[in-house]
Amino acid sequence: MFRPAADVDRPGRSHNHAVPYPRHLRRHGPLGLLAPIVAGLIVALSPMVAFTSVAPDATGAKVAAVALVVVQAATLLWMPSRPELAMSVAIGAGVGLEQLCPELGFLGVANIPLSAFSWVRPPRISLWGLGAMLALVPLDAATGGDAASVLIAAGGAVLAWTWGELWRTRRGRRRDAARRAIAGERARIARELHDVVAHNVSIIVVQAVAADDVFEERPDVAREALRTIEATGRDALAELRRLLQTMRPDEPDTDDRSAPQPGLDHLDSLASTVQEALTNTLRHAHATRADATVRYAADAVAIEVTDDGSGGVPDVDDTGGHGLVGMRERAALVGGTIEIGSAPHGGFRVRAELPLGTRA
Repeated sequence: MFRPAADVDRPGRSHNHAVPYPRHLRRHGPLGLLAPIVAGLIVALSPMVAFTSVAPDATGAKVAAVALVVVQAATLLWMPSRPELAMSVAIGAGVGLEQLCPELGFLGVANIPLSAFSWVRPPRISLWGLGAMLALVPLDAATGGDAASVLIAAGGAVLAWTWGELWRTRRGRRRDAARRAIAGERARIARELHDVVAHNVSIIVVQAVAADDVFEERPDVAREALRTIEATGRDALAELRRLLQTMRPDEPDTDDRSAPQPGLDHLDSLASTVQEALTNTLRHAHATRADATVRYAADAVAIEVTDDGSGGVPDVDDTGGHGLVGMRERAALVGGTIEIGSAPHGGFRVRAELPLGTRA
C-alpha cells in the first residue's frame, strides 16, 4: 500500500518531502485502497470502545474513546505523505486509548501504523517509532496488565516494525534488480548499436580510401567503391531502423527493412560487404587477405574467419566499441561458443560454433 522513501537524501530536498505513492495508489488515489482499511478499523473498534466490556463507564469517556479510534485509524491516510506526523498522532491516540480502555489492547491498534511507518521509512527513521512504543510498554503494566500482557505488548511492537521493514527491504531489492536490468539492457543496446554501425562505417571508410587511391587511374573501380559506399550506408540505416523497431514493439512494420538478419543463403552478399569479424580484419589487423569458412557437422555449424595480419583485436576497440563482446554474447545466447585469438600459422582467427536448429 505504501511506497518507502529513498534511503538516501536527495540533493536540495528536505527530509519532510512527501513520500511518492506507488503506482496503484497514484492510479486510484490514497483513498482508493486505504479508505476501506481505515473504515474497517473504525467499524470494528468503535462498537468495542462504546458498548462492550472494554468500554469506559462514563458517556463522555466513551465518546472520547470512539474519537481516538477514528483518529488513530485515520493516521494510515497520512502515512504516505506525512509519515512522522502520522506515527506521532497514532502513538498519542494510543496513549489516550490505553488510559480510557486498557483492556482494548496496548495503545489501541498503534502496531498497524507502526508497521506502515517502517514500510515507508528506512530504519534510521522508523526505529524511533519502535523505540517510542517500547518505551511506553510499562504503561501497560501501570494500567493493570500482567507480565504476560507486557511481553505481548513489547513483542507485538517488535513484530509490527519487523514486518514493515521486511516489506520495505523486499521492495528495495526489487527496485535494485529493476535498475540492474535496465542498466544491462542499455549496455546490450549500446553493443547492438556498435555492431550495426561500426562495421558499416568501417566499410565506408575502407571503400572511400580505395576510391581516392584509384580515382584518377581507374575511375570505374572508384565508381564501384562509391556504389558500395552508397549500398553500405543504406544497409546501415535499414539495420538501425530494425534495431529501433525492436524497442518499439507497437510500431507496425512498413517495409522489408524489418526483416531478419541475413542467413547462409545470403552468404555471398555477406562476404562482399563484411560482418563483425571481417570488419575487425579491415580496421585492426593490417591484413592483405582474409578467409571466411563455413563447415557443417551433424549437430552444429562452424564459422571461421582468419587473416594474415599482425595487428591485435582487442575486446574494446579504438572507437570505444564492444564488437567482440557482442559476438560472444550472441554466440552464448544460442548455446554456441566462440574463440578469438592468434591463428596457428600467424594472423588472427575468429571461430564460432553454433548448434543447428537455433536462430543465430
